[in-house]
Amino acid sequence: YSKDQRAFMLVRQGSTADSLRLKIDASEGSPVFNPAFVIKNWGDGGAALKLNGRQIEPGKKFRFGHYRRIDGTDLIVWIETQSTEPVEIVLLQVKR
Repeated sequence: YSKDQRAFMLVRQGSTADSLRLKIDASEGSPVFNPAFVIKNWGDGGAALKLNGRQIEPGKKFRFGHYRRIDGTDLIVWIETQSTEPVEIVLLQVKR
């Protein structure tokens, strides 16, 4: 987690992976509150989100954008969700 960016920092390994699956073990003592992620080397593709198995369309509850660097493109994701229970997040790369 980067306090400067207020986001979880992840790195995409290789160019063949087209999805990211993660589980946040939220609890009463450590709740999830509107998490943000920076995924280095995601590429120019967009993203589709499944939150706890439900498809979430881009809009008010799910936003993403790209940060273009000289050596690659990162994906920045923000999800509106609050939970004291574990949360499963699946991000799928959408080709442009």
